[in-house]
Amino acid sequence: MDTARQTAEGPVQAAADDVFAEIAELAAQLCGAAYAVITLADEGIHRPIASSGGIDLEVLPRDSRFCCEVLHAGAPLEVSDAHFDMRFHDDPLVAGGPRIRFYSGVPLIDAAGKPRGTLSVLDSRAKVLGTSQRGALWKLADVVVRLLSDIEAQRAAEESLSWQATHDALTDLENRRQFEANLRRAIESSRALGQQHAVLYIDLDQFKVVNDTCGHLAGDALLRELAQMLLGKMRRGDCLARLGGDEFGVLLEGCDILHAQRVAAQLLSAIRALRFAWDSQVFTLGASIGVAAVSADSRDLESVMAAADTACYLAKENGRNQVQVYREDDEEVSSRHSEMGMVSRITRAVEENRFFVHCQRVMGLERSDTEYLELLLRMRDEQGRAVAPMAFIPAAERYHLMGTIDRWVVAKALRCLGRLHTSPSGILPCFGLNLSGMSLGDAAFADFVMQQLEETGAPPESLCFEITETAAISNLGRAARFIRRFRDLGCRFALDDFGTGLTSFAYLKSLPVDYIKIDGSFVRGAGNDMVDYAVVDAIQRLARAVGARTIAECVESPESLERVRSLGIDFGQGYAIHAPEPYPELAARMDYASEASCTVHAAA
Repeated sequence: MDTARQTAEGPVQAAADDVFAEIAELAAQLCGAAYAVITLADEGIHRPIASSGGIDLEVLPRDSRFCCEVLHAGAPLEVSDAHFDMRFHDDPLVAGGPRIRFYSGVPLIDAAGKPRGTLSVLDSRAKVLGTSQRGALWKLADVVVRLLSDIEAQRAAEESLSWQATHDALTDLENRRQFEANLRRAIESSRALGQQHAVLYIDLDQFKVVNDTCGHLAGDALLRELAQMLLGKMRRGDCLARLGGDEFGVLLEGCDILHAQRVAAQLLSAIRALRFAWDSQVFTLGASIGVAAVSADSRDLESVMAAADTACYLAKENGRNQVQVYREDDEEVSSRHSEMGMVSRITRAVEENRFFVHCQRVMGLERSDTEYLELLLRMRDEQGRAVAPMAFIPAAERYHLMGTIDRWVVAKALRCLGRLHTSPSGILPCFGLNLSGMSLGDAAFADFVMQQLEETGAPPESLCFEITETAAISNLGRAARFIRRFRDLGCRFALDDFGTGLTSFAYLKSLPVDYIKIDGSFVRGAGNDMVDYAVVDAIQRLARAVGARTIAECVESPESLERVRSLGIDFGQGYAIHAPEPYPELAARMDYASEASCTVHAAA
């Protein structure tokens, strides 16, 4: 028997075509008919999806009344001889080939009781179906309905998975992955057709206040409300995506940089105007928005995103709550690129163990004995040349790499102290380690230090942690807990760069430090500036009141050394006292314990 098939559309997948064709063929065989057809009504369109016997599908079911009557009535229809039935004598299948005389069809009823289509058998001979044949037709119709249901469920699941893969679960906006895919296509169209597009990088200001004040449920609700508000400002062809956290991206297709800047300003105004109410509190937001062009000159996705991110960063640096356009020749952009390049160099230096430390003595001003050795971080570049700390430390701080660097220094220093502790001869030094605000704010960092102490066997009393005043103030609670935890073990603490972030002395009561290091800018000026002199004198008296001793930084000349000594400062540090040097060289002169492996691991 010749079998004709037509590709299914809508919810019916092409992979199921063979199954439906086989059902049609089986229906024809069971009913002793020459032809069979399965039709489906979907979204107002009634069409055949499979047939058997080579019947002309061009006239089914558009012009044939048989299937339409079954579908509309939702009931079976059987015509034994259409030549004598006035309802169908002019039907195309009756009047023309194959001159159908017999028709029997049943509706395809879904779970809701709604007719979805028909299963029909036809023949050019007049006939009547037996009871068993009619029962078989109904059973096959049930099979078709179940298949349709399974296929639709499968397609719904696939659509759901596709949605989840390309959209953000919280806001229902497109996610970073889909945004980047759209941006790649935009870059390609710029190259091929010379079209101009633009990207906006939006970073919310003050969003953390909502999370900290009301919790993450409130933060999530705000993000959803903001997303819907921004979505209402988009043109039909624009793409708004949540890139992560409180960051959003906008792709403006067919938009030059000037128009994109105006759109960014409008979005910023809308964000500022938003009033978010939660638990009797009302919050306002701002945003820093970076704008970057997409043109035929755009190199790739990464360069476009980096340009938009750079512009957004500059908007934050310049005061937040504003729009910044990326321009390649901008001096700030060049500085930003330099720092971003340094980030990858720092990362590689950590991986390749190209950091090392020098030691500088903190010396008593009365007895000239060494209180501890501050470890000063250095880095070698790819050619083995030393890189000045100020060339990489600011970039490490800005791009949140100081936590990684602090862990490197702690691990290497404690490993070295552990070896020196077991050395048969020599004095065990005390190492001063600088900790960044990022490490103080990391709840897991204290556990890391404790683990390193246990693994290396380094004596806690041979450690002095230096914490800057600004880092201590910004992480006051955690800094106080960190200090108390390790002071109880025997570690010492110094408050570094004291005076630079000074707003109140009250916080010192919460920080039981052993030393207060007076910032070098005051020490340098104390000889000829009465204000600097007064600050140094006040810090010295304050330290006495809280039970701490003082260290003068940047003692760089004999005159400066005598001046700080006359002020009653306890210790001094600077080139007039000791120039930084590798530990092995210092150990050889000062009779410190020495261990060959420490040359590599702590003071290479």
